Amino acid sequence: ELARPRSGRRKRGTPLRLPETFTICDPAVGAGAFLAAMLDELAALPCDLTGGRSRRELSECLHGWDRDSEAVYLAKARLWLQMAEEVLARGEPFPALAGLRVGDSLQDAVEPADIVIENPPYLRQESLSPAEKDVLSARFGSLLPRQADLYSYFLANLSHQVRPRGVAVLVTPVAWLEVDYGRALQELLLKEFEIPLAIASAC
Repeated sequence: ELARPRSGRRKRGTPLRLPETFTICDPAVGAGAFLAAMLDELAALPCDLTGGRSRRELSECLHGWDRDSEAVYLAKARLWLQMAEEVLARGEPFPALAGLRVGDSLQDAVEPADIVIENPPYLRQESLSPAEKDVLSARFGSLLPRQADLYSYFLANLSHQVRPRGVAVLVTPVAWLEVDYGRALQELLLKEFEIPLAIASAC
C-alpha cells in the first residue's frame, strides 16, 4: 500500500530539495533491507536534491526500530557495508547510525518521518502473550479488538508516524481488508490518508 496524509500539497514552483530534517523510518526494521535500499535510492538522487551529501551524511536520514537488538546491529552492519568504500576513501569514521534503535515503535515515542516504509511482522494474535495484548489493547483498544494480528497495530499507528505531506509504503497481508475487525482500520486509514495505490499479490 502507498499512502499520504490528508494535508496540503507542495506549492507548484517550489524548488525540490531534501530538507536537513528529512527522515525515512522503518518501524520494524529487522535486518535493514528496506533502509539499505532507501540509502541506495538517496545516493542516486541528483546533487541539487541532496545538497551533494555523501552516503555517510545521507545515512543520518535513516531511522529504524526493532525489539531485537541483534536485528538492529545487523541493520547497522548492512548500512556500514554499503558506505564502506566511500568512508574508507575519505578516511572518515563510520557513523554511529543513532537513528537505528532497539525498542518497540508501537509503545515508544517515535518521531514522525517524511517516509515510513515497512514490512511489519505477521505475527498472529494467538502468538501474542496476554501481557502483550494488554499493552496493545490499552493503546488501540477502541480501534482494534484483542483478536487482531500484530501487523494491524502497525497500520493503526501510521497516523502518528507520518509527517504532513509524507508518504507511507507498506507490505502487509490482505486479511485486514477482509475480516470484520478490519473495517474500523479501513475507515481510519481512509480518513487520515490518501491511498493512491494498492497492489495485491497472489504470492
